[in-house]
Amino acid sequence: MNTFADLVKNLFAFLEADFQFIPENTDENRVEYKSPHLHVLFGWYKGEIDVDFYVQAETEILVPYRTRMFRLYEVVRCYDKHALESAPRFPNYITTLDDCRRELKFAAKVMRAYCADVLNGDIAVFEKLASRS
Repeated sequence: MNTFADLVKNLFAFLEADFQFIPENTDENRVEYKSPHLHVLFGWYKGEIDVDFYVQAETEILVPYRTRMFRLYEVVRCYDKHALESAPRFPNYITTLDDCRRELKFAAKVMRAYCADVLNGDIAVFEKLASRS
């Protein structure tokens, strides 16, 4: 695996296999998985890795340009406030592919453990998070 995109495609292959997401590689530092109800965006920019959910539904609570993007770790904490306590210690800035691999491996683990409902199209957790703000 030579790029961030390669790592994402390998570690998050379950999005395609188990949840029928379609991958879209926009460049070596950005990958998006799409389904009709949810897009999952992976990006590696300026020493940070982003794993974000973009809800495609519009409801009274989930409105465009305000409450339709949610970070993976925010969603996981909504399910279990202690879920991230077991996270490995990551450097302040993710600048090497090895550090990137470690964080993506952890992100894949918690996404599998906590986000099956979300990946199947259940938007309740997103509405709960949006109503808090």
